[in-house]
Amino acid sequence: MFAASLIGGQNYYLSKELEIVAAEIEFGTDGVRGLHPDVINEEIVRNLAAAQVADWYERYDEPPQLFIGGDTRPSTPALIDAAVKGALEAGAHVIEVGTQPTPVIAWLAKRHGVGAIAITASHNPSGENGFKPFAPGGDKYGRDILSNIEKLYWQINFNGRRHYPGGHARQDHGLATQYVDQMVNKLGGSDVLGGKIVVVDGAYGAAHNLAPQLYRGLGAQVIPFACSTRGKINNNVGAAHLNGVKSFLRKLNLATDPNFLGALSFDGDADRVMGVDAAQREINGNHWLHQLAPGQLGIVGTIYTNSGLEEALAVMGVPLYRSGTGDYQVTTELRKRNLRFGGEPSGHIIDTEHLSSGDGLFIGGRMLADLALREMTMRDIFDTVTLWPEDMNNIRVGGNAKALVDSVPFQNGVRAIEARYDGAVNTIVRASGTEQGLVRVWVEGRMQEMVKDAKKRLRSQLAEYMG
Repeated sequence: MFAASLIGGQNYYLSKELEIVAAEIEFGTDGVRGLHPDVINEEIVRNLAAAQVADWYERYDEPPQLFIGGDTRPSTPALIDAAVKGALEAGAHVIEVGTQPTPVIAWLAKRHGVGAIAITASHNPSGENGFKPFAPGGDKYGRDILSNIEKLYWQINFNGRRHYPGGHARQDHGLATQYVDQMVNKLGGSDVLGGKIVVVDGAYGAAHNLAPQLYRGLGAQVIPFACSTRGKINNNVGAAHLNGVKSFLRKLNLATDPNFLGALSFDGDADRVMGVDAAQREINGNHWLHQLAPGQLGIVGTIYTNSGLEEALAVMGVPLYRSGTGDYQVTTELRKRNLRFGGEPSGHIIDTEHLSSGDGLFIGGRMLADLALREMTMRDIFDTVTLWPEDMNNIRVGGNAKALVDSVPFQNGVRAIEARYDGAVNTIVRASGTEQGLVRVWVEGRMQEMVKDAKKRLRSQLAEYMG
């Protein structure tokens, strides 16, 4: 738990009244997200924080202690203020840590044995924001507890907040130095990347200063891209928009430099990381898991894990186990099977000996250190596993996307399309768990022509059901 010196001190006060009316909320794959202020706003966050604290009281019967921070969106400071106020009103002790990557907030929660709230919409556009709650010790909450927080939120929304005396809060925006110091030591020390060159794409997000600091601490020459707050978070930069860093790489002329390891690209809150090699080829979570697999008793992927990785792991004698999407489901499967590594193609990678959720900063550092020690670059990572061609399309349908794509007739149509290719094509059509009104259409196949044909048929079926 916190030392007394951390939770004592001055009280925390908001500078403005919160008067926005609360709206309906539901936790998706990773927290609550949506457009600010229409879907998520100060009043909603204030009540969500109070509901998280109320749930804690129900289970532990003691005042919770929380870290609260967030990313670089324009709406984040006001939402952090609202979360602090809601938690305080419900009796929590709070340390507000300011702009911090989500994995740093989770790591602080684990280190101090307390809970946390991250105000972020991760890879979503800058006009959106979100609320990510963490259980004591930095774990993501499961569906049962999230459902209870939703219930308590509505009780608070309609019946008013209950005020408990004794809550305290203070600011400490320098705690991330603990994380950097520990990670430098954990990843091999200040010279493990000595002489190596790394491009870091900070996505104008929460890791814009911390990521370069960490890799310089490991000895690398860091060339920053989108590592400031002068641009819009995730706007044609970052892990979900790799064309930005690819274009930047083409201007640097590093392709023939043997010391250039590659580029690391983070999303807005840095819980995921993607790579780009010297030839501007994408290194995703499938490649990271392949690098982590040697000597393991198994790896956990998700329904989106590429079949090419599964085939490559089988050659190594390492089984692949699949879970649903999201850190919580991957971690649950890892713990169930007593395994260490798992994750998603999007670059969310979990090392259970480090955190129970994704940490792009740590995984990126681990990959760089491994490459340097083996005298390899990201070119070599790309060439060590042959992935099936795949395609992901996001289609905005509005309304109840989940009801549409989860209906039995629609899913039967999807299975019929798959059957045309006799096991050489896999498809997933589902409503997004992080963006409302969005349908994700994913196709992979042994041949690119199969992927194109299946995608065309799926889009046609979706258009038919949309009317």
